[in-house]
Amino acid sequence: MDAAGARANAYGDRVQPVEVPAGRLLLRPFRPSDAPAVLAACQDAAIQRWTTVPSPYSEGDAVAFVTEIAPAEWAADTGTPFAISGAATGRLLGSIGVHRVDRRHGSAEVGYWVAAAARGRGVATEALRAVTSWSFAALGLGRLELLHAVGNRASCRVASRAGFRPEGSAARSRGGERRARRCRDPWSAGGRRPHRLSAGQGAQPDGQIQKKA
Repeated sequence: MDAAGARANAYGDRVQPVEVPAGRLLLRPFRPSDAPAVLAACQDAAIQRWTTVPSPYSEGDAVAFVTEIAPAEWAADTGTPFAISGAATGRLLGSIGVHRVDRRHGSAEVGYWVAAAARGRGVATEALRAVTSWSFAALGLGRLELLHAVGNRASCRVASRAGFRPEGSAARSRGGERRARRCRDPWSAGGRRPHRLSAGQGAQPDGQIQKKA
């Protein structure tokens, strides 16, 4: 994406779509070639129940997401959608993104889903930790919110393991489920704000910095 489509963060820098290394995972922008994997993953009943993806989910939905919706979020200053992929295999494992970015107040929401075949291996927790650290360091956020249906026990465990603390309930979900609100700030874990990244950089879990070529 060129400079015209870049997004200014809370520091005033311009943020290009980047790759964020996360150990055995890689968070990267979606590609048109991801459409078949996104389509297959979103046939899962749990994803359709607990997230806001269209239901039923069609091939057109998948193509529109990877070629129009996800790139438009980066370009329009509304979010940073990442594909969760295997660092070694490149296989699509899920989706995670920071949305509803409010630069004025330094806040945003985070949401994710993991394909059924990739569940139970800590993928969601690792991806959430990585995108949370990156959003504080690269976007300059001071608050990140996570909403999940109270009945979604797996998402509740992921949020807890990633350090998101409960804050009560929010509006009900599409299916009428009561939703829990959790939040995280840069000081929750380490007591100090993370090291600032310059535009185009992705933070690794060990604190090292990798700049996308």
